[in-house]
Amino acid sequence: MVQEKHHEADPVKEVSSIKNMTMNHRSEGILRIIKLLNVALNVSLFSICWYLFYNASISFNKSLLLIGGYAVFLIWLSRTYNAYHIDSLRISEVLYSLLLACIITNMITYLGIVSICWQWKNPLYLLGLLGVQAIWNAAWSVGANRLYFKLYQPKRTVVIYRREDDLEKIQQIPNLSVRYEIDGYIKNPVEIHSLLNEIEGHEAVFIAGIPATLRNGVAKYCIEKDIELYAVPHVGDVIMAGAQHMQMYSIPVMRVLRAKAIPEYLFFKRIADIVLSLLTLIVGSPIMALVALAIKLQDGGPVIYRQRRLTKDGRVFDILNLRCMDLVRRLYEILEQIGAYFCVIQTMNFRNVHFRHQNGLFPAVETG
Repeated sequence: MVQEKHHEADPVKEVSSIKNMTMNHRSEGILRIIKLLNVALNVSLFSICWYLFYNASISFNKSLLLIGGYAVFLIWLSRTYNAYHIDSLRISEVLYSLLLACIITNMITYLGIVSICWQWKNPLYLLGLLGVQAIWNAAWSVGANRLYFKLYQPKRTVVIYRREDDLEKIQQIPNLSVRYEIDGYIKNPVEIHSLLNEIEGHEAVFIAGIPATLRNGVAKYCIEKDIELYAVPHVGDVIMAGAQHMQMYSIPVMRVLRAKAIPEYLFFKRIADIVLSLLTLIVGSPIMALVALAIKLQDGGPVIYRQRRLTKDGRVFDILNLRCMDLVRRLYEILEQIGAYFCVIQTMNFRNVHFRHQNGLFPAVETG
């Protein structure tokens, strides 16, 4: 009869693990509250703008519906643009994502305000709101970034790669040495057991370029040991990520096809393109008018130029754009260059004729 060997758990490690889990849960709760605070203040700023400048004899229910819709769109767009990934983005990238979410939300909300009030409203108040939101989101981005690094200490990390260009990909990650305490580099590993021994005791692992068999073994080990794994994907990984999971009798398979947008998505996307384009034209028309006037006053040339471009399936699309080239000045320069060129040619021809005449290369012409 074979007796199974049971390894006794180390009580010190178990207590340390429980403490780390408790601290992580507390840190995650604090960060969640900070993120909700950002959403709450942005929505509150819009509510103040709404009640001060747009709420003219609008019922409380409609106002509540509009503010609720603003909050939903803001949260959805913030998540879409990864605005709250303060653990992996720079401060500038977090701020850019937050501002992009606020801009689009304000544009959509302006259409909601127009539809509720049944008349065009002054959009400058929303532009002022965007300025205040920009200040708040900038302060929040800096504060949230600093708070994150106070709550989370850099994790002991090992980097596994195959070639130098694979290592360069990992080193391009922003603030890698600040977010992770890298104490080991493993180049071109060949055996899984020795590789797992090197990984043991670390809290995070970065891999790039290693063979799929080794990568799968590392992934299983990291999941078992609760180690964070960051893998630079291969081309096949990107393709398989969009595969359709199917069950053919008792065999699970993954179906890979060329991606195609469903008709419902194309329909709503087209509506969104038209609505957002019209809104952008309305909001940006004063600025475009000033730019057009400046172009006309500068050189007197045409303000708009037309250009043909090829789009999907080879279809031709004509675009209209504000001219950004100094047309007349450049034309004069070209004409001056052409004139100078002809002057040089004429001078050379004159000198050539004079030389031939002086050296008797032309026959004498008798005069009556």
